[in-house]
Order: sequence, then C-alpha cells, then structure tokens
Amino acid sequence: MHKFYRDGVRHLPDLSLYVNITLLLTVPLLISSVSAYKIDKTLITALYFILYAVAGVYVIRRFSESFSSNFLFYGIAAILMFWTLDALIQYFVGHNLFGWPYNGYRLTGIFHPKMRIGIIFAHLSPFLIEAGRRLSQRSGHNWHWLFLAPFLAVILFSGSRSAWLTLLIVSFVYFVILLRHRAFKVIGQVLLLLALSASVSILVSESLQVKLTQTVSGFSTDPEALNEATSLRVDVWRGAWQLFLDSPITGIGVKALGDLGFQRGYTSIPFGHAHFYGLDVLMVTGIIGFVAYLTAFGLIFWKAVISVWYETKAFPFWLAAVAMMLPLNMHWEFHGVRSYAWLWMLLFLAFAVEYRYKNETSSKANE
Repeated sequence: MHKFYRDGVRHLPDLSLYVNITLLLTVPLLISSVSAYKIDKTLITALYFILYAVAGVYVIRRFSESFSSNFLFYGIAAILMFWTLDALIQYFVGHNLFGWPYNGYRLTGIFHPKMRIGIIFAHLSPFLIEAGRRLSQRSGHNWHWLFLAPFLAVILFSGSRSAWLTLLIVSFVYFVILLRHRAFKVIGQVLLLLALSASVSILVSESLQVKLTQTVSGFSTDPEALNEATSLRVDVWRGAWQLFLDSPITGIGVKALGDLGFQRGYTSIPFGHAHFYGLDVLMVTGIIGFVAYLTAFGLIFWKAVISVWYETKAFPFWLAAVAMMLPLNMHWEFHGVRSYAWLWMLLFLAFAVEYRYKNETSSKANE
C-alpha cells in the first residue's frame, strides 16, 4: 500500500483482467454473507480474497520487473524429487527420512499423517514437467524425463483419484505440445516410461489394486458401487445439492455444510465440504457465485489456451492455475485456505511472468 501511495498506479501494467477475476471471485462471497449460516467466516474469507488480490498487485509489479522463471521451475522440481525419494523410502522401508511410518494403505510422505501428497504433487506437476522439458531442450537429451517415473509412482501410491485426474489433464496438455512439435520419439519414450512405472506400481501395491478395482466399479449403474468408488462422496453431494436448493440464489456461505447438512438430515455424517469444486461454489455462493466462478474460470482457461498455443513462458503457471480451479476437482473445498492460497499464488505468478516475458516463448533462451 505504501508503494501505491508513493508511486501511484502509473507504473502498473494493465491489470484489467486481473481486477475482473478478483471481482468475480470476491463479490459473490460478499453477497452470500446476506444469507450465510456463518456470516463471520464468509466475510473473513471474502476479506482474505481482497487482501490476496491487493498483495498480488505488488507481486505482479515486482516480478514483472525482475524475475527468473528458471529459478522457480528448477527449485520446485528439486524439492519435488526430494519429496519423491522420501516418499518411496517410506513405502519400501516402512518409514521416511524423518521417521514417519507408512500407514499400510496410502502413502503420506513428507505430509504425514495427512494424505495429501498425491494432490500436491499433481498440482505441482506442471513445474516438474516443464523443468524436464527445458533441461531436455537445453541438453539435447531426453534422460530428464526419467524423473517422471518415480514421481508418477508416488501419485499412484497416494491412492488419490483426484490427483490421478489432475495429473492426467496436465499430461494431456503436454502431450499436445509435444505433438505440435512432432516429437514422436519423445512421446513414445515418455509413454513407455509411464506405462512401466504404472505397471510396476500396480504389481507391488495391493492397496493400489483395490483402489483401481473400486474406481472401475464406479462406472456401473449400481449407486452403492458408485458411492464406494467415490469414497462415500455421493452422500455429501446429495447433501450439498439439498443445501443449494435451500438457498439457490445467494448460497449458504462457507463452512456451513458440516452443521446444516447433518442437522437437516441431508448427510449421514458431518462433512467438511462438498468434495466437488463446482457443487461447492454452487452451495456456498448460489447461482450468482456459480456463474461468476465459471466466468472467472473461463477467462483463466482462455489465457491458458492462448499461452499453451503460443508456448509463452507463462503457460505452465496458467496451466497450474486452471488445474487448481477446475470445477471437477474433488479433493479440497474451493473456498478453503489451501485452495485459494494456491490459486492466488499461481495467478500472481502467471500474470507476472506474462508481463515479464511478453515477447518470449518458453522455447527461447531462458533468462
């Protein structure tokens, strides 16, 4: 705020799109507070969005002047590979480097006892894949793609279907990019590598085999099989939908599902959130917020499509932002602190890198 007061807005890049996205995500929360079950938490969440948005202006301006994307890509890739090694040690030895044990059915790694390593790996995957792609382009060799094999194994061992879906979407985008470059040899090598990694992971993990069997059973018409395949999420989806119907225009605000859903008999147990971003937004902010959310997602998705097509240096950030905001996400809640902290961080970096490297593609010499 001091820098805004001192320098004014004349030195800022064009932030009209950023402001529009901010308004689309924030205003519905303020409107939702009118009918919210927990008004204080709803207003506090809206305040967080506003504070993140203001902080983002500074970050965008600062990084658009001086920023090395390589440092971020290679730094995150190095951290991910350390976490990968640590998680595989936990799986095969029984405990990781910090002494945290394997629970016998889902890998936890550095995040023990929380079972979120797969989700976090999947959302950070654009940085690891992009780091490998840049290293391959720089060296002229393809051995850097080998890092994906143990990385994929950890995501599979995590047992998170949401992580599998997110990684599948991110991987599809990169395969499209490789196809555009006619890198058929690289595509074949990567597909073979991933197939071997997945096959070995399935062979050595009974819990993964059970998880896959449950997932396949979800494609049947049996409601119970679908509920089991989605880890009892059909129950919470029904409850969230009923709460949306109770206040369809403005929603019920944040952190209301656990109390209201159970009290009104919509769910069999208190759930923390809807486990479905699109439904979560619909329940929390109603139709108003859902339309605004889809509009904001559409804007970010369009930026990602343009940046991927032209392979700008910002495209991994836009891709990661799209993956974090995807309406089909079923792990966290959209208005939860992890989700919006990650989303705002990725938006900061996407805008900053775009302004920093306006006329450069990711295939050009890196700074």
